[in-house]
Amino acid sequence: MIKCKYCAELIQDEAIKCKHCNEWLNKENKLKTVFNTVSDKIKDIKEENERKKNEHLYIPTDENPLIVNHIKLYSNKILVNDKEIFFKEIAIIDYSAVESTINLSTTRYLVFNIAIYEIENDIKKEMNYNLAGKSEGVDALMQTTHDKKSFEKYQLIHSIISKSSFNYRLKNKIDDIQINDGFIHFDYIFKRDGNVYKTKKNESKLICNLFTAKKNNQIEWGVKWGNLKSTSTNPHQFRVLNGRHCTKNCVSIKK
Repeated sequence: MIKCKYCAELIQDEAIKCKHCNEWLNKENKLKTVFNTVSDKIKDIKEENERKKNEHLYIPTDENPLIVNHIKLYSNKILVNDKEIFFKEIAIIDYSAVESTINLSTTRYLVFNIAIYEIENDIKKEMNYNLAGKSEGVDALMQTTHDKKSFEKYQLIHSIISKSSFNYRLKNKIDDIQINDGFIHFDYIFKRDGNVYKTKKNESKLICNLFTAKKNNQIEWGVKWGNLKSTSTNPHQFRVLNGRHCTKNCVSIKK
């Protein structure tokens, strides 16, 4: 037992506050306790606000699909109106997302189309689907506007299907290269033998061989994947896992 330094009554050795005079025996500890309590409360509020801010974004499952407007995204497929499309069927992605802020007012513009190939009477037919709106044909290439939450959902959907459909889209493009004797895209030359060259000042530099890289599983979509989205907003961008970017806009280019 010890004496309280304020009232001289006996109290326990471990006492923090005197039960007789209600004085805090170590006021520095009291302030620290209050500070920690307030800090924890502020942290909890911030975490709750962040959770509410992003609660509309999540990785979809078959039981809990991600829904926006007329589409539903599941773990391995997307439902556009009543059309079921598996990720492995997606051959082409056309995507453009732009945010414009004027006088503190933000408008979000989106173009988001996918295409699959279907065989009809032994003829390969391209079927296009508009994810950002319900317009068809040329009108599907027009920008549509969306609120913030819908826009963010579309960004997540783009990241998921671009990553999940990448291998199939890459296979289609490699088939095109072999059939059509390669092609040129921006500063890159794709040869029929799989070699990819980058041109600069009338010089060409070999940067990778698509066939070898694909065989060795060295190709992946995008630049960096973190949390719920990729840093890439381009569905055609890929990298070779030796650390060098092969090119941008070079996979599944619609010719």
